[in-house]
Amino acid sequence: MVSKYFIFFDKKILIPARNTWIKKAWGNLPYSYVQDDEDLNKATYLDLKINKWEVDRKWSTHQAEEPWIRIELLNGVDVSNCLSENGFNHEKTPGFLLFFELDGDGDEIDYDLLDSLVASLVNQQECNIYDELHNQIDKVVFIKKSLDNKKLKMKLENI
Repeated sequence: MVSKYFIFFDKKILIPARNTWIKKAWGNLPYSYVQDDEDLNKATYLDLKINKWEVDRKWSTHQAEEPWIRIELLNGVDVSNCLSENGFNHEKTPGFLLFFELDGDGDEIDYDLLDSLVASLVNQQECNIYDELHNQIDKVVFIKKSLDNKKLKMKLENI
């Protein structure tokens, strides 16, 4: 399972409002977030997690700590720094980079939540997706295999 994604864009994209993006990815599942600017297009990071215990109380005994998904929104020199820190030797530095990381140990559902979040953003965007091993991921295949928000909710409810 992949815990890091690097999404390369030639130029800065307009990111949908947080609530719109999350609703598309996760439906009405309850979530918590931390972000440094309320306007996601001005933010440099967004941390998200599903409040699983609100979906089913059994989660509070099943998983000690819910992992966060860290999203870094990077431009300019920050793109080069992130790629260098993560061992990328990329010929052309992208103009804009979204770096997604599952922070901590997660269950299978946490990886599904991460994949759904990435898929919902890249669906309508011209971009390249790489995993933590620097393998390029076929965007169409990735989107098709990601769970939609109804399947995610069913999975969360059936702990």
